[in-house]
Amino acid sequence: MTELPVVNSLKFRDFDFFAYEIEQGDIVHKLLSSGRFSGSLSQLAGEHMILSIHRMNQFILQQGTTLEGFITFFIPGDAHQDFTWRCNQLRGDVIGVLQGGMEHQCVTHPNFVGMPVSIKSEYLIDLAQDLGYYQFLDRITQRECFLIDRKKAEKIRLEIDRIIQNPSFFSKSWQEYMAATLISAIERGHGTRQDAVFTTGQSRRRICQKAIHFMQERIMEPASIRDVTKAVGVSERNLRYAFHEVAKMSPKRFFDRMRLNQVRKLLRSGNFQSVIEVSHTFGYWHSGKFASDYRSLFYEYPSESLKQVAVGSH
Repeated sequence: MTELPVVNSLKFRDFDFFAYEIEQGDIVHKLLSSGRFSGSLSQLAGEHMILSIHRMNQFILQQGTTLEGFITFFIPGDAHQDFTWRCNQLRGDVIGVLQGGMEHQCVTHPNFVGMPVSIKSEYLIDLAQDLGYYQFLDRITQRECFLIDRKKAEKIRLEIDRIIQNPSFFSKSWQEYMAATLISAIERGHGTRQDAVFTTGQSRRRICQKAIHFMQERIMEPASIRDVTKAVGVSERNLRYAFHEVAKMSPKRFFDRMRLNQVRKLLRSGNFQSVIEVSHTFGYWHSGKFASDYRSLFYEYPSESLKQVAVGSH
């Protein structure tokens, strides 16, 4: 893998530039809420580890698959975080564990702070064996999330922040220390309390996960909410409850904004000559409403997006 540069406190006002810089593996970001976007990214890459802190002020959907050859610890960036990853609810003392190539789907809320730590799989498993945690691989294969001690979670966050602020300390020994700390935190978790924490509200999160999968498959078509409920096998009422709990918006608005993100991607691809050519492809026949909805989400008209070629397109 090509070693990434050290990046300190890059700030973004353009969502597309942010999404391009933050991309790891095959994960894409989609803007779900209107308003001026602002975000920041700090990232370090070492021999065994990629360390990041990212902040976003809007509702964001992250979709895709994670880095092959790495195990990523998805760490909420402060004690008050509460958001949905896959079918799980993550918060300040809950860590998600993503295997290399694993499907990643996350709905983050405004003022989100994430601290993903990606560690080379072979290195991590060898270290766990050396530390005497012979069942560690089985544990993280069988479970996606782990409840850890709150003081330990806060210590991990503070340590990551300290190293991001002082990149010269990002040595091989520190990487080993952080990897060992994460292994220990998971192994010494709260045991029997785990299941009670993660099953609460899981059925609604599972409904959302299935619905978002269906929406992604039908992204080019103006599918109705009835189509979604039929595909997921739930009532419209339950679908609405699930989306309001996970994303704080209706499933219709969620799907509309997913589609508009795809429209924006094509408009800025440099492969089209007119807005109508793209909008009609998605079944938007009322050009005035389409332009209004688009501008409300992205703070620019479709015609403005058409003139801009997105970063990374060529």
